[in-house]
Amino acid sequence: MQPRRFGGHQASFDVFSRIVETLTEGCAASARVYAVLGEHQWIIACMPDQSQIDVWGNNPLAVAASSLAPRETARRTTGGWRLSGRFPFSSGCLHAQ
Repeated sequence: MQPRRFGGHQASFDVFSRIVETLTEGCAASARVYAVLGEHQWIIACMPDQSQIDVWGNNPLAVAASSLAPRETARRTTGGWRLSGRFPFSSGCLHAQ
């Protein structure tokens, strides 16, 4: 679901869902990691252009991982935001840049 301008296929969520379903038939664990990483590509593609450039500008193959169950609060700082705390897991983090 990564935009074409960054080397992606810009696939629809429907196509993505079908790919995940097909992968699940072979290995549910691999399909889960693929789904998590793919969802992050979609989320990044929905962000402002500069965010996309920050992630894919120097490395169009970059993928992102995050904790989707944060227990902390982001705090505004000069020039941006700071998020810190404990995040117990992040599926796909070993594959992320």
